[in-house]
Parts: sequence; structure tokens; C-alpha cells
Amino acid sequence: METEYDIIIIGAGSAGCVLANRLSEDASCHVLLIEAGASDRHPLISIPAAFSELFKTSFDWNYNSEPQSELNDQEMYSPRGKVIGGCSSINAMIFVRAHAKDFDDWIIGEDDFWSWRNVLPFFQKVERQFGFSIDENGDAISEENYYQHDLTDQFLQSAKKYGLKSKHRCSSANEGAIPFLKNIKKGSRFSAADAYLHPIQRRPNLTIVKNCLVDKIEIKNSKANSVAAIHNGKQIRFHATSNIILSAGAYNSPQIAMRSGIGEEGHLKSLGIKANFINPHVGAHLEDHIICGLSYQIKDNNSLDVLNTNFGKAKAGLQYLFSKSGPMTSNIAEAGAFLCLGESERPDLQLHFGPMFFIRHGFVKPKAHGFSLGPTLLHPASQGYLKLRSTNPLDAPLINPQYLTDPKDMAMLIEGMKISHDIIHQQPLSNRIDKIFLPATEPKSDADYEKQIREYTQTLYHPTSTCRIGSADEAVVDARLNVYGIENLKIVDASVLPHVTSSNTQLVTMMLAERIADYMQQR
Repeated sequence: METEYDIIIIGAGSAGCVLANRLSEDASCHVLLIEAGASDRHPLISIPAAFSELFKTSFDWNYNSEPQSELNDQEMYSPRGKVIGGCSSINAMIFVRAHAKDFDDWIIGEDDFWSWRNVLPFFQKVERQFGFSIDENGDAISEENYYQHDLTDQFLQSAKKYGLKSKHRCSSANEGAIPFLKNIKKGSRFSAADAYLHPIQRRPNLTIVKNCLVDKIEIKNSKANSVAAIHNGKQIRFHATSNIILSAGAYNSPQIAMRSGIGEEGHLKSLGIKANFINPHVGAHLEDHIICGLSYQIKDNNSLDVLNTNFGKAKAGLQYLFSKSGPMTSNIAEAGAFLCLGESERPDLQLHFGPMFFIRHGFVKPKAHGFSLGPTLLHPASQGYLKLRSTNPLDAPLINPQYLTDPKDMAMLIEGMKISHDIIHQQPLSNRIDKIFLPATEPKSDADYEKQIREYTQTLYHPTSTCRIGSADEAVVDARLNVYGIENLKIVDASVLPHVTSSNTQLVTMMLAERIADYMQQR
């Protein structure tokens, strides 16, 4: 195996696949893509409804947070993709842009590199790569015949009766109820690897190394020049003549940066790590979307909970096998809504509806049939942090999101729970209800909603901002995603988001990779 390349990309996830494709378009540029996980060709990965079956498997880093004081001291499970395609290979496939107003946070001084005007073409470039069309409003739309359960149809009708605008399926995150756009193609998951990596994986100037765990980036005279990794149980070193790009995600990128001597001085010193550049913002400012919901048992057995029975799973499995259709092609969170509770047109909450019970990441599987609806907090006031437990790359990081430590977040979630409750009790969805399932009784007060939130809140799997964009005194990377203080090192993934966005994060992560790859190609 060669050990010297022009560009080394660490992480074959949503951003890494995009970068590998675009940067290897120049045949004279030799690109190495390193992935800690294995191939994405396992059959479960392609089945949309099976995404939660991938949790806590070899395809998942299987991280847990520190006990969360505002969530009854629970350790919060946080899946992260450890596989080619990264989280785009194990997520729920909701394909939504960030809101235009989100990018006000990305502008540094007068540098508008990340303004909405400048990023919209790259959102559209990603969307076209996935096979979507762009309509007259500039939104991505799809001609795919997505599976949609009749409970989801009834949710959308009830949301409209409640008073929400009814939106057609598209990529925008504007206010209203909407069947989500999804990266599902012909009934199967269509990940970043499917869209960007597999079509070009045989380019002679692109090398992909799987099952390779990066320990650290080696830095000399404030310049990143090589990557130390473990491959097949052996230490290996790869050298870069041009750039090293960290694309390992909001948890793993700051870990690798810290092990490389980039981080808060006291923390590095406590672990005996030689400091290459002191930056207290590495691993700080962690933001994440959290969700809590209500679940109702229905009068009949017509829900996607049929997939939790042996007969139902076998029947749906055969339908999927022979025609790539039916319940197995559902992404479970089929529809939802964006809600603006303040004066801004940027949404504060996102509702997610699923025509089945989705409790504790799908690990709880009641025998009854039902549906779930709940609010996601889009702009948390609470921030957390990530640190190393040790210098051993095999050790999971210490993750403390500090969920709900700012009281404003609890107040916003309670309001979202009330709206969800009111939508559920509109016709026609209310006609399907037999009884409330979770919580055990109908909530009647803020205290009832708060109790539910403290016990059943979970991550929606969107950690960001641990290596955020900003000025040198308050961030980790500059507007071109160069790591402050270290030459030839970039970070390109959700960790650089200044704040978590008003939507699911996979599309914005691919967009920023397209944007920065274009910038690098122009130089």
C-alpha cells in the first residue's frame, strides 16, 4: 500500500464521500480516504425501515453521554455511523436543507463565503447528485413514489385542520406540515456513498482504506504532514503532501484533534499530550437536536408496528425482496412540520410523525399498534462539550451535551408537546385513537409534559459545533475551514457548524463539503 498522497480525508461519511468524489476529479491529485468502519454492502443498510436495527451493531460507534442531570440522570445513547457512508448509511433518510436564516450565523465579519446566496447553488448541486429535480421555487423535489402510510396521510390532514400550512414534499425547512423528502431511491436507501463514492471508487487516483482507525494527525512546526492509524491491528502512517481533511464527525473530529495536540491546554496536559496549538474551543459548544413525543394506541392493527411481528416482518420482507415496495421502504418518520413560535420566519420546532410506536430509539417494541408524534428543539440554548477519556483511540470520548440545562429549552419543548397533543386530537387522526400509550394518561398540565420530557427525551442524532467556524478567538476553523494555528489541516463535517441548523443535518453536511471542495479546486 502506498503511504504518500496529495490529500488525505479522514472519515468516509456524509462529508468525506463528497470530498473524495470532487477532489479526485483531478486525475493528477492522489486522494486517500480513510474509514474506521467496514463496507456498507450489508443488506440491512439498504432497507429504509431497518435503520434502527443498525443501532448498537458493528456499524455504530455506540456512544453514550454522561448522566444528564435534567433527564433523570440518564446516560443518553447517541448512534454514529461507523461504516462507509457514515451516518447517511444508518440514519432515517430525511433530506431537508437548513433554513436560509441559519446562515446569518456563518458570516464572519464581511466574509459572506457561507451566506445563503453563496450556499444555495451547492445545496442544489448535492440534490441533483442524488437525482432530485429543482422546481420553479428553487426547491428540490422528487418523482420517487415513496411509501406513505395512511396514518401519515391522516396526520397531515389533522395538522392542516389544526391550522398549519400544507406543504408539498420538497427540501425546504419553511413553516408548515410536510411529507419529508427522503434519500430513498427505488425503495432502497441512497446514501452519500451511493451518490458520491461507489460510482467513482475505481478511479486510479483514489485509494479507499476501510477498517482503519486514525489515532492522530502528526504535526511538525505547526504543519500537518501525516496521519498515524491502526489498520488490521498494525500501526501505519500515511503522509500528505498537500492537505489533511478531518471529516470524522462532531464527536470523532474533536477527539482526533485533541489526540493530535490541538485543544484546551489543561485538558491536553492532564493526559500528557504535547500541545501543538492551544484552543479551548475544540470539543466545546456541543449542540444537538433533542426530541420527545406522545404515543397513542389505535383501534385497529393497521400501523407499521406490523413489522414487529414475525408474520408481518416476513410478509413485508418478501414484498421488499421481490418488488422493493411496501412497509420496508418506509423511513418511519414519514412526515412532520416546521413551527415558528416567535417573530422570526426561521422555525423553532420540527415535528416528526411516525405511523408506529418509536420509543427509546425503537428498542421498545410494544405488542399493540399505534403512532408517535413529537417536537424537536431546533435551536437549543443549552450547550455541552466533549473531552478525551484517555489517549487510547479505542476509548469512547466523554460526551456531556448538558441537555435542557437552560430553562428556555424546557419551556419550548413543553409548548411543542402541547401543539403535538392538539394536532393529534384533530380529525381524522383522532378517529383512529383507542387510548394514549405514552405517557399512561393524557397530560393535563405543564408538569405532566415536563415529567414526560425528563424521562423520554432522546437525541435526534444531530450533534454539531464542536469545531465550529468563527473568528480566531472564538472558534476552531476559519471561513475556509482551515484549522487555526495549523497549516494544511482542514475540518469538513457537522462539527464546524456554528450552531445546529433548523433541520436534519445530513444535507447541510454534504453541502459544506461540496462548497469547500469547489473552493479547493479553484485554487
